[in-house]
Amino acid sequence: MRLQHFIDRLEQFSALQGVAVFRTPLSPWVLGRMGDRQIVLRSGLSKERQLLTLLHELTHFLAHTDPQLDRTVCEYEAEAVEKLVAGQLGLKDSTGMPIELATVTDDLLACSVGRVRRVSRILLSAALETQAAVQI
Repeated sequence: MRLQHFIDRLEQFSALQGVAVFRTPLSPWVLGRMGDRQIVLRSGLSKERQLLTLLHELTHFLAHTDPQLDRTVCEYEAEAVEKLVAGQLGLKDSTGMPIELATVTDDLLACSVGRVRRVSRILLSAALETQAAVQI
C-alpha cells in the first residue's frame, strides 16, 4: 500500500488550499487538530494513523466552517469521511476486514451525508492525484 504517497498528496493539496501541515508532540489522547489554517498531527503516528488523521482534520477544514454546526455532528462527519476515503484507498477496518462503504453514512443526518460525500470526493481525488481535487 502506498500510504506515504497518499499522505504526500494530501499535504500538497493542503498547501494548495493555504493550510500548513506539521507534526509535533501532542497529548497522548490527541491525534491531531485543525486551527488557524494549520493542521497539527501528533509526531510518532504510524503512516496509517497519519493518513486517517489528516483526512479527519481536512474534513473539518473543508466542511466545518460554520461555527454554529454542532461539534458532535462535525466529529461524526469527519469520522465518516475517514472511513469512506480509507475504504476507497484500500485500507481495512480495525478487525482487518474491508470497510463496508455502503454503510459508512447510515447513522448520519441527510445534511451530513451530503457534506461527507462532497468532502470524500475532494479528498479521494487529492489522494489519487486527479485534477478535480484542485477545484473545491
